[in-house]
Amino acid sequence: MYHEISPETGEFIDFMIDHELMDLQNKPGKASTGYMTSLPSLKAPFVFSCFNHTIFDMQVLTHELGHAFAGYMAMRSQPIADFYSESTDIAEIHSMSMEQFAYPYAEWFFGDQADKFRFAHLQEALTFVPFGVAVDEFQHICYAHPELTPKERTYQWHLLEEKYMPWRRYENDAFFARGGYWYHKLHIYLYPFYYINYTLTTMGAMEFKKKYAENRDAAWQDYLKLCKTGGSRSYLETLRYANLANPFEPGSVERACGYAEEILLKQIAEQAK
Repeated sequence: MYHEISPETGEFIDFMIDHELMDLQNKPGKASTGYMTSLPSLKAPFVFSCFNHTIFDMQVLTHELGHAFAGYMAMRSQPIADFYSESTDIAEIHSMSMEQFAYPYAEWFFGDQADKFRFAHLQEALTFVPFGVAVDEFQHICYAHPELTPKERTYQWHLLEEKYMPWRRYENDAFFARGGYWYHKLHIYLYPFYYINYTLTTMGAMEFKKKYAENRDAAWQDYLKLCKTGGSRSYLETLRYANLANPFEPGSVERACGYAEEILLKQIAEQAK
């Protein structure tokens, strides 16, 4: 797959395999997680995952290899180790975009069920955007009004769900119905105001998806620029350098996610025939 995406990813995956830089197989006592880390002195990324024969095997692998590829390119492009790693509001663009670039090869993993995977995965990415916005706005409300009681905070989340995710229904769960869903999101407690990064990077990945469909070669060159720049530029400078839109400008969500929405609606219409 990676040899077919580009010469750069082909070279990268050969390096990862030749130097045994991936730990993927499940085994007793192994942590059920996935991550990428760097070995700067060797200019090498390392990927840890735990295959369990589910839909998440491909998703986690392509995601973490997206991080690894970005690290691989930055470590060969930047003059100092401080620039090998990008900021968190850029990092997930690498990984989420690589997930999208792998879509044409989903049959290799899922056979005749590949379209179902692509639909479920894209739907998850698209519906995440309003959820991430709701989490961020909820935190702003809570910190701006520390006098709110637990019950009042929960009601604020209920209002945000109605505003951003009106399709959610909790007929059989009174706790969630009155706004209790926010309690499970650990980022709210541990990493205040971090969660919006996931929303911003999802929009960047959706933009790359559209660009990749329109002009694969041009989109890939922009993606390479994004990976090679590492942490050498600020957030907005990095976006401009990679020809990505500013997500804070009016209409940015529709521009970034409109193409993905068209794909999903087309698939729904075809299924309804």
